[in-house]
Amino acid sequence: MNSIRRINVGCGQTPTEGWRNFDNSLSLRLAKIPFLPALLHKAKILEASQYQFMSFARSNRIEYGDVAKGLPLSDGSVDVLYSSHMLEHLDREEASLFLKEVRRVLCSGGIIRLVVPDLHKHVQQYIESGSADAFIAGTHLLSSR
Repeated sequence: MNSIRRINVGCGQTPTEGWRNFDNSLSLRLAKIPFLPALLHKAKILEASQYQFMSFARSNRIEYGDVAKGLPLSDGSVDVLYSSHMLEHLDREEASLFLKEVRRVLCSGGIIRLVVPDLHKHVQQYIESGSADAFIAGTHLLSSR
């Protein structure tokens, strides 16, 4: 009997145990090169947080995957795809490519669960507080991937 194939796309520092976890951080690509992260950290090219993320990603088997360029998965090979607070970081073209990629990798009857900021909640908070800075920060629309 085949096990259910589940992936978490754009997991960052919150991989899901028992799933294949993907992120498109450059740190993941650098972490694959033996000794490079330690060397870059010693040379003070990498900040401590970047070095820690590389170690975390390696120990949690987070894989590099860019949804706009295609995930390293076969057509119809995924039963469940989950992505939390990633879609809002994509521009319109990237979001379209992401959704096409989701369609490609999901099997027939597959499940997708996307979590995005609650814009209504953020607008209500903005109306109450009047803070445009808090509104933008809460939507994650200007933060980097």
